[in-house]
Amino acid sequence: MQDRREEEEMKFEDALRRLEEVVEEMEKGEMTLDEMVKKFEEGIKLFKICKEKLERAEARIEELSREI
Repeated sequence: MQDRREEEEMKFEDALRRLEEVVEEMEKGEMTLDEMVKKFEEGIKLFKICKEKLERAEARIEELSREI
């Protein structure tokens, strides 16, 4: 995966797309246990990126809505 700065700069859509790829790879069931664990770890990181970006967007929308 990337370092923290690259994770912060990653776009939501890119993180979501990669997360979907990771899930598809895992669902195939063609990995060793070690590979599965690594993919799971990557998936968790991607999930956190998506969650953080959604929370920031939601906060910004709420802020803008109060200004109306």
